[in-house]
This record gives sequence, structure tokens and C-alpha cells, in this order.
Amino acid sequence: MKEKRNVMRYSAVLIALLMLSTMVAGATLSSEKVDTNINNGDVLKIGAPGNHLELQERIGDVVPRVGAAQLDILEGGLIHVMMGDSRYNQRLFFTGNDIVSARTVFGENRDDEVGDYLKFDGNEYFFDYQLTFRPMLRGHVDNDNHISQFEGEYLNILGKEYMILIATHSPHESWMKMRLLDSEIRDVLHEGETKTYTVGGADYEITPVFIGEMGDQECAKFSVNGEISDTICELGTDFMQQGMPLSVRAILINEHDAIVEFHFGGTVLDIKDMYTDDEYYEGVEINVDHMNNARLKFTAQRDGDVFALHKINYKVKADNVAGGTDIYVKEGDVLSDYMEDPQTLLGGTWDFNYDGLTNRRISDIRIDGHGDDEYNLEFTNENGQEYDIGYVSTDDQFMYGNGQDF
Repeated sequence: MKEKRNVMRYSAVLIALLMLSTMVAGATLSSEKVDTNINNGDVLKIGAPGNHLELQERIGDVVPRVGAAQLDILEGGLIHVMMGDSRYNQRLFFTGNDIVSARTVFGENRDDEVGDYLKFDGNEYFFDYQLTFRPMLRGHVDNDNHISQFEGEYLNILGKEYMILIATHSPHESWMKMRLLDSEIRDVLHEGETKTYTVGGADYEITPVFIGEMGDQECAKFSVNGEISDTICELGTDFMQQGMPLSVRAILINEHDAIVEFHFGGTVLDIKDMYTDDEYYEGVEINVDHMNNARLKFTAQRDGDVFALHKINYKVKADNVAGGTDIYVKEGDVLSDYMEDPQTLLGGTWDFNYDGLTNRRISDIRIDGHGDDEYNLEFTNENGQEYDIGYVSTDDQFMYGNGQDF
């Protein structure tokens, strides 16, 4: 009787382990306002047939990298400059470069709630975004250290179109700086001309009240719903009420008229790095707020007055809005709702969704007694093949199997 009790105990353990192995997690990378879980260019479900995201498994173990073939927001593009065209592509990496991607866990969250979660480890970088130019994007460095051939060009970054407002190079310290705008409004107005624009459901009446020369610069002042801006010279930016950025791209003045090209709303992204080393630098600001958990790296070179940009890498640490470190994303939730600085995901165009646990297709398992001292294991696999194999035998001594090949 003791041997039979042991057989049943071992069988219960086996069945429990098999049941746990059928649980898989559902996590998706998605662009904004998408609620489906299929890979259609807007949503990438983490995992594939035969390689599901399982409990305790990290995203990077299943999907090491993602490109435009998986997510439309990673579509590349072509930049035309005087020194030649350059094509760029975008990728997200979930392994390498100190990346510790999210994993699915079962346990307690910060509120002592027991359940399954998509866990982002605090103080760990959970993705590395890379934008690569091939051939390298080349431009002349002007006497004022501007790379003016880059300025005014547009890049798709994670589904948002950014204009390079400023690109500068510091020759003595090898610093590269860029200011990029993903403006809601881009327009040209004459001095004294008024237009009304709608941004985020609110109306803004904008008038250039002054366009003229100030010293050796050409500058403008604006009225925005009655609020007067600071003097903004070419390539400058001011922040109006509610933090709305207002930037001047170019000014044209003649004896009869003056016009200004300006950008309003959206995000101002400032990035900076010393490109001569291979280190990531804490050089990221969004709307002039420093992002403590974001790091950036330029891969570039300079030959004489020609600057060549090869790559931009950007990575982010998880930061919990509730304080502390780790982030536990519940089923049905998205990562950005838990982040202190969700804008570090850039553009608000993508997010991590956690869809919870699901069961794989399973089949019944039977422990069938054969006589007094043998037990067979009977089951059907996913291909419909039936198996009836010796599981344990208690004849003379306890043993797994029945000593026969199968």
C-alpha cells in the first residue's frame, strides 16, 4: 500500500508540473489607441508559435529585437542633404548594452496584492532604441559650430515626425547637441497677421507682433491668446502658458514685409553626448525637463569640417510614479500608467500592454493501472498522436518506466 501511495503522490506532482507548464503570458508592444492583440503592424504580440512568453521569462529571451517589419512606427526614411542622401532605420533592442527587459512573474506587488504581473526591474534599462544612418549622415560644420545641413530635416522617431531645429558640434570637447521638435503646428505668418489654431481641443490665437533685426540676429515676438512671448530669434524657443513650446525656424525680412516660420505645441527634445567615447550620457531633456532615467549615445566622427553621424542610441530605466523601484503592470494595464516620466517612451506613440496568463492547448493525462504492480501513462500530444507508455513499476522495487524501449 505504501508503494501505491507513493505512485499516486508522484503522479500528482507530475500533473501539477504539467499544468504549470501550460500557462503562458500575453504581452504586447503597441502603438497608441490600439486595443487588438495581433501583429498587424500596430501591435506586436510578444512570442510566437512554439516560443511563448512564459512565467519568469524575459521579453528579450523571446523577442531580442524589433524593427519595421514588426511595428509600423519603426519605419525608416531618407534624408536629402548637400553631401549626399542617407537612409535611416529604427530598431528596439531588449537584450545587450546592460538591458534587463521586463519579465512575467507570479507573486506580490508593492501593495501586497498576489497575482501575475509584467514586472519591470527598477534601476534597470528595459529597452535600447537605435536609429542608424546608412551611409552616415554628413554635413559641414559652420564657423558658428552649427551643422546647418542637418537643420530643418525631418526624422520619424517611434511614429512621430521630428524636425531637427538645431544641430551643433563643440570641436574642443567633442560634444554633439540636437534640438528636435514634434510640433502640432507648423506655419508661416506675416508681421501683424493673426490665425487661430486648435491644439489638443483648445484654440490658440497667434499673432507675430514684431519681426525685425536685433543686433546681428533676426527675431520675433508673438501674442498667443493675449500672452506676449519673449523675444525669439532664429532657432530659438520660448514656452508659453501650460508649457506650450513656440519655436522660430526662420525669418525673412525685406523693405516691404517680414515673415516668420514658426512651430507651436508638441514636444521639444534636447539630446547631447560626447561622441568620441562609447558611453551613454545623461543628456536628455524633454520640454527643458531633465530626464534622470534616460541615457543617450551618439556614434559619429569628424574629419576636418565634415561631421558624419552614424547612430543614435537611447535607453530608459523604469521609474515608478508611486516611488520605490520595481514596476508591476497588472493584467489589462499599460506600462506608461505606472511611470513617473512616461514621456521618456518618446512621442506617446507606443507602450507595453500586459494581457495576463492564458492556457496553451492541453490534453487529458491518465495514469492507468496494469495489474498489481505497473502503471502506464496515456496522453495525446498537440499533433493528435496517442501515447501509452510504461510510467512506473513496483515489481520487486520501485522504478520509472517498464524497462522497454518505446
